Amino acid sequence: MGNQAGIIIRNVKNELFHSAKRLILNEVKGIECLHMMLRNYNQTLGSYTPAFFHINLNFPFYQSRLALYNLKKKDLSTFVHEYIHFLQDISSYSLLNNAYVYSEYMHAAAHCIYKYPKGVFQIPLKIPRNYGNIDLNRFVNTTCMGDFSDRDNIFVKKVVFHWIRVPFHNDIVNILPIPFLLLASGDELKFGTCAIMESMAYLIERKITKGSTLPKDYPYRTATAVVDLEYPEFGQDELNVIALCDMSLQYANPGKIFVETLREMKTEGYLPAVAEDIYDYMYKIPIEQMGEGTTFQMGIARMGMMVQDRLKLYLNDTRFKPFHDTIRNYIGTGVGKRLSNPHFMIDLVRDGYALYNNTLRLLMNKLGTPVICDSRNEYSQIPQAGHKANESLQYFWGVEQIYKCFNEGSTICELYEFCEYTKNHGEEIFGEGWQDQVPLLDDNCWQSPWLKVNDVRLCPYALLWRHWNLGEWRPES
Repeated sequence: MGNQAGIIIRNVKNELFHSAKRLILNEVKGIECLHMMLRNYNQTLGSYTPAFFHINLNFPFYQSRLALYNLKKKDLSTFVHEYIHFLQDISSYSLLNNAYVYSEYMHAAAHCIYKYPKGVFQIPLKIPRNYGNIDLNRFVNTTCMGDFSDRDNIFVKKVVFHWIRVPFHNDIVNILPIPFLLLASGDELKFGTCAIMESMAYLIERKITKGSTLPKDYPYRTATAVVDLEYPEFGQDELNVIALCDMSLQYANPGKIFVETLREMKTEGYLPAVAEDIYDYMYKIPIEQMGEGTTFQMGIARMGMMVQDRLKLYLNDTRFKPFHDTIRNYIGTGVGKRLSNPHFMIDLVRDGYALYNNTLRLLMNKLGTPVICDSRNEYSQIPQAGHKANESLQYFWGVEQIYKCFNEGSTICELYEFCEYTKNHGEEIFGEGWQDQVPLLDDNCWQSPWLKVNDVRLCPYALLWRHWNLGEWRPES
């Protein structure tokens, strides 16, 4: 299989400066925006937004620890699918890496804005080419994600590797080997993180729920199609496919790892006795990160620490300890579970039906759920066992909105409905003294949320804008 370089290229010379207030963004010409690629998984019925920790569901969802028992079978399947994406997000190297790329992107953007004259600045934001290796990391991350557009009725004839040149000079990664699926139609699809995530979530959803519907061939059944083409005996046990997906996500270039590992196993005549053996097989593979050799365990532990540090810098103040605690719980639990029990996803499948699944129950007790927006535009969250709902999660949504402002030129805040909901359910969300915490709604909320930076009670968007010392700047498209 060969060694694989980690995709984060850090500006070591400016590392201490990185830790200060470098908030971020940069548009990469000719590169599809990663945010747009990942925005909606399984979008007809539900979606999960990686790196920003929130779920959208196209059916009513009520905040209760018994909520899952009240769902229709189809709706339970959708919830489980999106929750698997959440677990992937906090326990997989490639998805942690994705969060890191976003955070570095955000940290760099503010620093560039500080250099502008106070007043109006143009969006989408333009920052110097490959400032702090931002463009480089986004390019590698986006390329390894692969294609995302839904496709049906496809037939994979062959899997071939294309070597894609990295257009930014560096000493670590210059060429990316990316697997492409050659279709009977003559089209090609890039096989990467997106397809592997979706295939894995769909297989688990189908195994532990009873309401799965048949999704599009691509990306939801793509990993299975690749296995059927390359090594059909391996795929006779679907747990093998889930395990290979899961472990491939532990590397910077999951598509490459998935295909190369499958081919190596076939060449060796290796057929695992149980799916757990696949983890042992792949854990022994030497890897490189940032140009240095390391072990899998050290690599993901280091990535987890880096991501925690970067996400905490969104609100870098002891006043936001609940926000920091959430990050520590999410990533600490995800990485810790990966290190202590690498095949916990297989355990989850073996535990059976979701409503009586002990592994799923324990994970939800420890993690709760991200913020959930349902079909009624009502917001809920199942908290950790023994805890109240975590109101600090709303700040991730605020970061996402500012990301869209900087990167996409959006002047609209999609949190308006959330803020409206908090106004109408203040006591339920915040408890005693809720009147002092719910932001006031006015005309600026919808299209100029940065103008609310001097309000007495700040919405997530305005609070972040003030915290990042951007109050004397305003964007204009």
